[in-house]
Amino acid sequence: MKLLKLPLISAAICVAALTLGAVWGANAYQPTPSAGGFHGQVPPERAVSGMIALAAETDKYQQIVVLDPGVGALAVYHIDLLSGRISLKSVRNIQFDLGMLEYNVDRPSPGELESLLKSP
Repeated sequence: MKLLKLPLISAAICVAALTLGAVWGANAYQPTPSAGGFHGQVPPERAVSGMIALAAETDKYQQIVVLDPGVGALAVYHIDLLSGRISLKSVRNIQFDLGMLEYNVDRPSPGELESLLKSP
């Protein structure tokens, strides 16, 4: 059961980190004031830079989850603890995942909780 919990915890942390990165990145760009009233073009917003890596270890391998907030992609690697060999296990664009309101949740679902809170 321990092996199952680590990837789930890592995935939850990655989703939270991506969300925070997107929010911070959206507010990070501040155009420089133009001198002398020049009204030239404002440079385009820059993508969020910097990757986030999270690690979890089992008896046989270390799992590393790499999140690129600028691209909205998540990659999972396993590093064999004996040989040091690195294997790419999965890559996923999570942009559409984060657009869902709920998926694969136990009862009460977020929608059920919202109805309970809104009912008199």
